[in-house]
Amino acid sequence: MLKLNETPIRTANNFRINNIEIDAQIPEIIPEFENVQIIKENSEIDEAVSNRELVFGNNKELENIVFSKANSKIRILNNQKAENVKITYTFDEDSQVLLNQIDIVASKNINVVIEYKSESEKECFHAGIIRTFASNGANINVTVVNLLNDVSTNIESYENDIEADSKVYHKLIDIGAKESISNYFSNAIGNKADNDLKTIYLGQGSQVKDLNYIVHLRGEKTNVDIDVQGALKDNSKKNFKGTIDFKKGCKKAKGNENEYCMLLSDKAKSIALPMLLCTEADVEGNHSTASGKVDESAVFYIMSRGLSYKEAVRLLVKANFNKIIEGIQDEEVKTETFSSISFELPKHFEEAATTTTGKIYASAPEGMLVSFALFATGLQGSTIFEFSQALEKQMEVADVEIVQHSELLREDGKLFTRFTVLSTDEKTSAVYSDVYACSVGGQICVVTFATEEMYHSDYNRDICRAIVASIK
Repeated sequence: MLKLNETPIRTANNFRINNIEIDAQIPEIIPEFENVQIIKENSEIDEAVSNRELVFGNNKELENIVFSKANSKIRILNNQKAENVKITYTFDEDSQVLLNQIDIVASKNINVVIEYKSESEKECFHAGIIRTFASNGANINVTVVNLLNDVSTNIESYENDIEADSKVYHKLIDIGAKESISNYFSNAIGNKADNDLKTIYLGQGSQVKDLNYIVHLRGEKTNVDIDVQGALKDNSKKNFKGTIDFKKGCKKAKGNENEYCMLLSDKAKSIALPMLLCTEADVEGNHSTASGKVDESAVFYIMSRGLSYKEAVRLLVKANFNKIIEGIQDEEVKTETFSSISFELPKHFEEAATTTTGKIYASAPEGMLVSFALFATGLQGSTIFEFSQALEKQMEVADVEIVQHSELLREDGKLFTRFTVLSTDEKTSAVYSDVYACSVGGQICVVTFATEEMYHSDYNRDICRAIVASIK
């Protein structure tokens, strides 16, 4: 059992966030790791890494093993001109254990992309240490992408030393591995040292994500910005621990941390512990953390454009991640990351609030888009008026203009209502959508007819009735 990622200040044990224990064994035999690809331009690359003890790190015993037995040591030295470096570790049938150490030493601008990926279904083990040393106004961008298979273990420790007027930016993309544990420590030493950390994570199945981020602000006018965006489904679990420590002497320093987790399952578990520590008076610190289910009003709006519920949810998840993924410097890695965020929503989530496909027994006129969705829960109302008002409220939340609201009918125990709405954007002309809604045994069927011109008729209503009749 490995005990990892202890918080810098312990909290009550019942929070279950002071550390994490995983059932993983450090391999006794560390074979060579053959599948390392390095692409670089001007930087010096060698194995002259130092074995300086980390201030925090995941686990002292594990770090000592990495220092002494690492099967991949890379030192990147850049003091000449701007540089791009890409390091790819590929796990396959022959390369399943990686202990790696990477030092990035720079006084100029440099972009480093580090990627871990699997090409087999075999279990693999990775423990790594990545250290960054920035001086003389350097601007260092580091992107680390975890795309390991779902039976693997991924453990990574990060440490930064940031001197005056230097900037260190990290993008951590945490998608893969059964257990993924990361410890990030940044030491903003010099005046105007700047640290930016952006993370996305996606938990599926029984994946475990444990993030422990610690930043010490020491110099005057130092700055740190932590932004973490994630999504959890199935039985996955995430712990986030974020600590910004304003040390004595860091006058006018600023620290911000934000973490948001989108829950795609009732069984997924998200725990967050943001902390601000301070021994200096003239500073500014902010933190926020939140978790919640999918914004149904946003889903409703996207579905009104013809997408299914699943497609709408996927789009929202990718939109949350997009601003971070788009910042990846390497186009190949960016594409691989986007493609990895392709997941199926769990069945019980689908049953809770979802759409199902019915059969359309009539064809629409040429140039007309017809879409419909069946909501298992959501809009409710015992009377026509209540039902209509609830739907109108949702339309307003979706930020569309209601041109006409009519057709309040009750037929065969079903409530019908109709909206004509107007939507525009920079790329298209005005689009009028005829939106029919019907209450079917506590469920809501929404049918949309979209054309560039105002169009509604009995024909639309007949199609709506045919769709409703087809729903079992």
